[in-house]
Amino acid sequence: MKNHKLKLLFLVLIIPFLFSFISPSNEISNISKLDTGINILQSGNSKFLTISDVHLNVMAKEVSYGCDTGMDLWAIAQAKFDSLIITEKPNFVLYLGDLPVHAGQSSPCVNADNYIHDGVGTVLEGLRTIAEKRKIPLLYLPGNNDGYGGDYSSFTDSINTTAKTPFTQDPAGLKEWPMINTGNQASLINGNQEFGFFSAYPLGKAKKGVKALRTIMLNTVIFTAQGTWSTYQPKDGVSQQDAGIIQINWLKKELAAAATSNEAVLIAMHIPPGAGSYNGSPNWNQALLYIDDQGNHSTFDTQFNQLVKKYQHNIVGILTSHTHTDGLKRVIDGDKVIELTVSTPGISVNHKNNPGMKVFEYNNDFELMDFTTYYSTPESKYWGNKRYTFSQNYGCSNSDTMLSCIQTLTNNDPQGTQSSIVKLVLQILYVISPQGSTTFNPTALDIVVK
Repeated sequence: MKNHKLKLLFLVLIIPFLFSFISPSNEISNISKLDTGINILQSGNSKFLTISDVHLNVMAKEVSYGCDTGMDLWAIAQAKFDSLIITEKPNFVLYLGDLPVHAGQSSPCVNADNYIHDGVGTVLEGLRTIAEKRKIPLLYLPGNNDGYGGDYSSFTDSINTTAKTPFTQDPAGLKEWPMINTGNQASLINGNQEFGFFSAYPLGKAKKGVKALRTIMLNTVIFTAQGTWSTYQPKDGVSQQDAGIIQINWLKKELAAAATSNEAVLIAMHIPPGAGSYNGSPNWNQALLYIDDQGNHSTFDTQFNQLVKKYQHNIVGILTSHTHTDGLKRVIDGDKVIELTVSTPGISVNHKNNPGMKVFEYNNDFELMDFTTYYSTPESKYWGNKRYTFSQNYGCSNSDTMLSCIQTLTNNDPQGTQSSIVKLVLQILYVISPQGSTTFNPTALDIVVK
């Protein structure tokens, strides 16, 4: 009897002691040593994954800095993409545009002008296959090279007897795109198939007492500036001006509906507003004008920025790509940073960046808390485990959201802190590539609400 009492006393004393080592509070403080030699705190936040700018050249096997993705790099990128879904357990995936090789690749890169559509289909099929296998929602939006009619063309090419889109190149997924759902709770809300923009609930519709996340997938190719390489081609027979007005009006309704339902909003796009990071000129066409119900005229980016200001309490993040780099922009209203745009780097190393993809973390209110960029090098035989985080690079605490971290660094003095933020951007801009340029026009950092 005494032995039983002693055993019982032992269990009473030792079990709480053991649980102290495996409690959630201690799990959050566990530290992992990474290949980069940097310590990362493991968090309990939910996650999603972003990938962009594959620019697949099906005629190339190996590639080097300055060229688009060859088949070897695409193979290891798919393997990493698949493994991150398994290990990081993201709730959904966003593909942020640009599927095929750039036209006119010159030596030492392999020209594949006659196989551009093959690259579109190969990437879509690869993404869809992994999403279906892992049963994870995957949402796609158009990049400037994705239009069936050519670079910077409308999403739909109606010159042909049968209207064609990039999805035409993945016949097995034609009825599924733009969102591969595989029977999960995710659902499309609405959108415009002709113009390539839509909204969805990647985590499912709102349940009683639980806020929903509305993800708005824009086609900002419609807004793109006219330039040497970026002349918009309305292959669908709708002018750039009219298509832009249609998209802005749709966006207004989406944001108003989200606010009425008290939803969180994640906005994703390919080409960001504001200035280009390479030359400082506007990314969106300043000659295109939006005319509101009162007859007031303003540019599309002015309209977009005003909508961000109006619905800033619903918007939890703005995701972009296009530059192939790991940058950000501050959206500034007066002396306050009210939102960030955060870019996902490319798989293509066309801009002498390292290839990368991102896992974002968000809290219970869907606010973005951190990201981890997983990167490799173009000549690698396997992707590896090189990575860094937003919080490491910008010196954030575990309790900071990404927005509050930049707000703290800015300290209500955007102009005074511009150069210091630019230095932090440059540390990871080219995804820690030894050949990456240090070019980042300071005007590209800020988007000013007018």
